[in-house]
Amino acid sequence: MIHLDGSVERLVQNNEDGWVDPWEITNGARGYNNTSRHIVYVGGKDRRTKTPKDTRTAAQITAMEDYVRKFRRSNPSADVCGHCDLDPHKSCPSFDVKEWIKKARL
Repeated sequence: MIHLDGSVERLVQNNEDGWVDPWEITNGARGYNNTSRHIVYVGGKDRRTKTPKDTRTAAQITAMEDYVRKFRRSNPSADVCGHCDLDPHKSCPSFDVKEWIKKARL
């Protein structure tokens, strides 16, 4: 979980290799849980309307970029996508992950 200040809290331990061991499985995307890592950030909704909105702070964006960059060094063929790319009924992470990857050159 990436907090507003950019600090990263690991909610499930894993060994960061390219294989998701049974003890590393999280429930974030039906049909993909045993083959994926999940990144979550605090926010993603408009505070007033509770509708999806990219609310990432600059610190969260930096932490997210650092995490993905480091993970991809070890797992260069990993596909990075949003929950909404896997399930059309989901709006998270409230931003276009593929566009962010391209813009950040990750």
